[in-house]
Amino acid sequence: MENFNFSSFAKMYEELKRSIREPHIYKTEIGLGALSSFKQKIEDFKEDTLLNGIIWEDSGYDHELRKTEYPLEELKTYISDPKNHRMDKEDALIFSDYIWLTFLGVYKDYEANQLS
Repeated sequence: MENFNFSSFAKMYEELKRSIREPHIYKTEIGLGALSSFKQKIEDFKEDTLLNGIIWEDSGYDHELRKTEYPLEELKTYISDPKNHRMDKEDALIFSDYIWLTFLGVYKDYEANQLS
């Protein structure tokens, strides 16, 4: 894969979780930057798989990753102003885990299909 690096993606996930768990240490800009990088890594994965001939509509990957759009937007709103958001820290961590696990499932499926 040309643009996508899984270890970099995992690093962005950890950075995102740290910014949610410790907002007093990780300023809003750091959290939003991590979230933006996290979203960009998903786009890099999409681009690389398309370049490798994966037809997203047929693979089911598109459907799975679209389910992360709402949690990503909610996390953006939460990180921007956690005190005035309807979510709390636990909700935000659950959303970040959901995004991670959804993507991890797509990634592992993609890798398994590349090996077979």
